[in-house]
Amino acid sequence: MASLPRFMIAENPMAEYGVEYVIHTQEPRFIARKVDDNPTSDFEIVQEIDDFNTFFAGRPERMAGLMRRLGDWWVAYLKWEEENEH
Repeated sequence: MASLPRFMIAENPMAEYGVEYVIHTQEPRFIARKVDDNPTSDFEIVQEIDDFNTFFAGRPERMAGLMRRLGDWWVAYLKWEEENEH
């Protein structure tokens, strides 16, 4: 079986129309959502699947790096989405 992508998008328009979540599938696993519609705005972690305190062991710069990678991925996703509209 192929491994999951690092980031995946999830949405449930019947529960929250227009809200997109990003699932981080590698440790530390979590679910995040955009704070607003601005492509460069921050994400809010809404569910920790793995314990961040244990994983990052008091190294907040590692958490900041992961969130930067998430933001970079999101911008690349939006660009891909725009280029592949039909």
